[in-house]
Parts: sequence; C-alpha cells; structure tokens
Amino acid sequence: MAELKPFDGKLDEDQGLKPYTGRLDGEKDGALRRIADMTAVPIAQGIVGVPEAAVGLADLVTGGQAGKLAEEAGFRPKEARQIIGDALYSEDQKAANRAVSEADGFVPTLTTMVQNPSTIARTAVESIPSMLAGGAISRVARMAAPALNPITAGAMGEGAIMAGAAAEQIRQETADGLLTPTQIGAAGLTGIAGGAISRLSGGLSNRLGLGDLETGMATGKLGPVTAAGAEAAAKKGVLRRAGEGFVTEGALEELPQSVTEQVLQNFALDKPLDEGVGSAAAAGLLTGGVMGGVMGPLHSGD
Repeated sequence: MAELKPFDGKLDEDQGLKPYTGRLDGEKDGALRRIADMTAVPIAQGIVGVPEAAVGLADLVTGGQAGKLAEEAGFRPKEARQIIGDALYSEDQKAANRAVSEADGFVPTLTTMVQNPSTIARTAVESIPSMLAGGAISRVARMAAPALNPITAGAMGEGAIMAGAAAEQIRQETADGLLTPTQIGAAGLTGIAGGAISRLSGGLSNRLGLGDLETGMATGKLGPVTAAGAEAAAKKGVLRRAGEGFVTEGALEELPQSVTEQVLQNFALDKPLDEGVGSAAAAGLLTGGVMGGVMGPLHSGD
C-alpha cells in the first residue's frame, strides 16, 4: 500500500498532464478538417495580404506614413494572420507549419515540406488572393493600353503586388514604423525584379505551350496566348506539360523571385543578406512548382 503523506498546502509536482485540446492523444484530424487546413484557413490568411499590399503601395509614395496611420487605426495584417492560424488550424497542421518554420536552409526546408505536403498546398492556396489582385491590376493595365502584351501585363500585376507587399512587410519591422529612401528602393526593386522574372518565365511558358498563372490572370483564359504556343501544346502530352510547368513556374520563376525578395528585405532591414534565403528558395520552388504543374497542362480549348 502506498504511504499516505499529510497535505502540506502544495499539490504534487506536475506529472506531465497537458490541457485538453479537443481530441484524445494520438487521434488524427479528420479528412474535412485537413481539407480546411489547406483551403479555407489559408484563403482567409491570404485575403489579409491584399489590403496589406495596397497599403504597401501607398507606403512607397508616403515613406511609410500610410502604413503607420493604418496600423494606428488597428490594421495589423501580420498579427491578423497569426490569430487566424492559431484559432483555425488543426493541431496536426500547426505541427507541420512549425516543423517547416524551424527548418533552416534549402535542403532541410525542402525535405521538411515534402514530408509535410499540406504545407505546400497551404502556401500555394494562401497566395491565391494576391494573385487575383495582381490579375486585376494587369487587366486594368490592358484596358488602359489595349496593345499591351498580355504576358507583360501579367508580369506587371505580379510585380506591383510584390512591391507593395515588400514595402509594408519591411515597414512593419522598422523601429519608427516608417520607410527610409533605401527601404523604399529595396521594396520597389523587389517589384521590378519580380516582374522581370515573371515576364521571362511567362514568355518561356508560352513558347513551350504551357498555361502561365500570371498571363491567365491577365487574360481570363487558360493556356498559351499565341498560335505558336498553342501548336507547341498540341504536340505534348499532359504529363510532359505538367513537368515543364513545374520547372518554369517553380525553378525559373518562384525560386528566383523568393530569393530576390528575401535578399532585398534583408538588405532593407540591415540583416545578413543570406538570412532565410535557402528556406525561401525551397518554399518558392515547391509552391511554384505545384502551381505550375497544375496550371501548365490547362487550356481553355481542351
């Protein structure tokens, strides 16, 4: 029989009990819950990024005053995304997200994301609202200049969103909540470089007969935008177009865009230029590759 001890006013030491999370130990989240992790929740987080980029574009011409005023009025997109994630992601998804965020470098991040494929889908879906916003900008540009090449218009829309997002994200990390001329330049260069990379990748995709995300947003149609591109597509099977789409959108577009964006943000915030670059490259490769693999084979006329 266990020896009874007189109560001394203190409970026994913690025996490793954890608060109840809504499920039993070892219990996995259901299929519907996992689908929400990869669709509804990241969409909600992605929607926050649209006004964030819009405020960032205003930051570029106000030195960050627009963002500071918005923040003082209660607009805090970084906190909003965190709150949405904490409240709505399942415990399994939180663990997967945490594993990826703790990975450091290209190979560890690449490996961890492949081991947790829901993080790839989540990141891709989270980018959809911003892509739609970029598409709206590109369509306005085409209405203003009907002769504008749709591939160029798509790249312009993406570049604008990248510049705005970079400006506001940099401003959120500054001590005074404003932007210096150097930081404005870094954010602007993020958009210019990102747009140029998108234009090169989009042009290559068209020549290969692939559907391009940004061009599709600009035109509202799937597939290549030239007769030569359509002819090239007709000579290839779906699997080949999917593979080429993975390479063009992942390796040739999102990877260099992610690296450029991270390096310029590090420069703007006086951080080591290589900080987080490997992880950003891996995430860009996989996320862009998955989107390109899906978009590449699609054609409005198929």
